[in-house]
Amino acid sequence: MDEQLLMLELTAKPRVWRIAHTQSYTSDDYSGEKNYYAEAFASINTGGTRIYWGSNWRRYSPDYSDAYRVILPDKWPAAMPGGAAPEVR
Repeated sequence: MDEQLLMLELTAKPRVWRIAHTQSYTSDDYSGEKNYYAEAFASINTGGTRIYWGSNWRRYSPDYSDAYRVILPDKWPAAMPGGAAPEVR
């Protein structure tokens, strides 16, 4: 699940959706110094149709980040396996 945006339904039998690959690196290698500000922290709009995040696009540089957006179709959860759309509050 590294470098990915996942959405988890908060129910007794949750569905998990892989939304996007973030291309965010937090270090040059697994044992090197970590730049936790390079993690792809995401935010979703109240309608559940747009997700925004930042990414360093695999560059280990503390001074580099782009903003990205995924636009999900209206009522997209209903089309996913498992059926009905979750309620967005």
